[in-house]
Amino acid sequence: MSYYKYTTSTVLGVWDEVERLEAEFKSNCSMFCDLFGGKPVYKYDVTRVSFYGISFDERPYQDPGLWTKGEAKSRYACWPRKKVPAPLKEQSRALFELWLDEMPNGYVDRDLLNKAMGLDWGMLIITGYAMFRHEDAIYLQTDAKPEKGAGASEILGSDFDLARAAVRKAA
Repeated sequence: MSYYKYTTSTVLGVWDEVERLEAEFKSNCSMFCDLFGGKPVYKYDVTRVSFYGISFDERPYQDPGLWTKGEAKSRYACWPRKKVPAPLKEQSRALFELWLDEMPNGYVDRDLLNKAMGLDWGMLIITGYAMFRHEDAIYLQTDAKPEKGAGASEILGSDFDLARAAVRKAA
């Protein structure tokens, strides 16, 4: 496992932009879920953050028969059901219209950061990684090798661990 530290203004600027886009996207998703009295469930992967579904702490919006059942394997995300009992057809159509009209489209492209850091997302999937920001530096743990000229400085694992401990203590 190798450890890297990035302090270049380019990489830090891309980090800030991706964080801003993610906060904006999550705000839109939260407003959407507020329409139904639920909370957003997100899907995270190496290249993006996207809206996955809605979870309900209490009773679902309108009739529970209009929604799929949230399960642990889907992080309790629910979606409008496609097939509903006949008495719920009109409510279901109205729910689908509202869902499709208001649902936040798109995703946040986290691959912008990977590219700025000289990393290939395919290698990150294969090798795994951990990444965080502490003060004015981004720390990375991975077996993937950043491209030369991307601003990565190889550091000791103990430096990485100290920075991670400081982040955890601050949280």
